Amino acid sequence: MRRKSSQNVVENRLLNTFLTLEALAQSKRRQLAEYRYRNARQGIERHWERRRLAQDSDLY
Repeated sequence: MRRKSSQNVVENRLLNTFLTLEALAQSKRRQLAEYRYRNARQGIERHWERRRLAQDSDLY
């Protein structure tokens, strides 16, 4: 059975909207993962910097 062309247009729009939202969600997930990774690295660097400074002050 053939569909009406208007039904195809609606389906295509829905599919396009879904794919666009999926791409946006994927981009946001990647952005958040990069942000968490960067924050974790900075936290680790600050930790070691504090330890190094504490060790240096113990030497004097």
